[in-house]
Amino acid sequence: MPKNQYILWLASCCWSFSSLVVASLLPVMMEERAGMSRSSIGIVEALALSLSFLVQIFSGRLSDYAWGRKRFIFFGSFLSFFAKILMALWLTPFGLAFGRVVDRLSKGVRSAPVDAALVDNSSLALLSEAFGWRQCLYTLGAVLGSIFAMWAMKYSAFSFEEMILIASVPTGCASLAVVLFFREDSSALVTSQQMTTSSRVLGATFCQQMQDKFWMFGSAIFFLFLGRFSEAFIALHLRDLGIPHAFLPLIFIFSGLVHVFACIPSGRWAVRYSPHRVACWGAVTQCLALLAFYIATTWQQALCACCLTGFSLALTQNTTRALVGSAAGSRVRGKAFAHFYLICGVATLLSNTLVGRVAQQTSGVSQAFLLGMFSSLASVAFLYKWGRRVGGMGGSPVTKIPVTVKRDV
Repeated sequence: MPKNQYILWLASCCWSFSSLVVASLLPVMMEERAGMSRSSIGIVEALALSLSFLVQIFSGRLSDYAWGRKRFIFFGSFLSFFAKILMALWLTPFGLAFGRVVDRLSKGVRSAPVDAALVDNSSLALLSEAFGWRQCLYTLGAVLGSIFAMWAMKYSAFSFEEMILIASVPTGCASLAVVLFFREDSSALVTSQQMTTSSRVLGATFCQQMQDKFWMFGSAIFFLFLGRFSEAFIALHLRDLGIPHAFLPLIFIFSGLVHVFACIPSGRWAVRYSPHRVACWGAVTQCLALLAFYIATTWQQALCACCLTGFSLALTQNTTRALVGSAAGSRVRGKAFAHFYLICGVATLLSNTLVGRVAQQTSGVSQAFLLGMFSSLASVAFLYKWGRRVGGMGGSPVTKIPVTVKRDV
């Protein structure tokens, strides 16, 4: 069903377009219009981003049931549409905070089912290409959304509220496209009883198949994400450096373009040099990006640091997910990814909470970049030690325990 792939690719572009229009405006709205402190913004961002990761643990697994992927994808898309309408009409601290949390929650609801649906509708030979196109269009939508936000703030008379209402239109169109044109093969789904039987068997062998190398890798991921924080704080930092409000979307444009052009080369490097080495390079690049943010004295210099951030994302996003699969046995990879998202969510929650606290006490974000730099260095150390221990992409092969799940067709 190739039509389903096109729908998901275009929907991903619409979702990222809408999200980046809001992300370019929301930090300033929270601080200037709603009067929120930077500590409060940090708590909101921490809660929103961590919930997005944590919900992915359950949404992808539940979409395997007879409910299907389509309902989760539509519900997540509709939640995003509802959140943007809510933020445009409810310009209070609680309204903006609640809308932001719901908006990120919607991403967690739909992300894992979308990935699973792409697998369902792709052949194994073309699976990498399908995910590549989705990542490309997703990042392209983010760049276009940032360009639109910059143009609208610079050359139009749109207010913040009108901009967010405009941003809700692509999300609404994506929701309609999923409802009207996405077709799901119900024969590929399993019933609740079948899923429960499979989960009991896999759960009993999970601890046996997971090796120490995965938990060392999990520590590296924890410190890697602890060194990252929401783009909202980068936007506030650039505003402190004097960037005009209309140029704030350049943060996402610069990092997004570098991310798009570096994705394919980073994948080739992972094949040539091994994913763990490329992930280590990405952690080093993240450390350099945070150092560049710290020493930047003008907003133009900080934009160069945004380019380094995009390059570090290109080096780490795909390679870390590939390493999760190689560190776990074939029968526990689903739970391994669940632990991966759990680690990312906890690290993101702590990171944004700490950054918000530091930014509030020091009246700036600069000191937070130092903390992120030390965390990134710890991630480099764990990745290097883990890579030396497993020797390349994986380690010793994991014993495969056959599990048979009957399907009712």
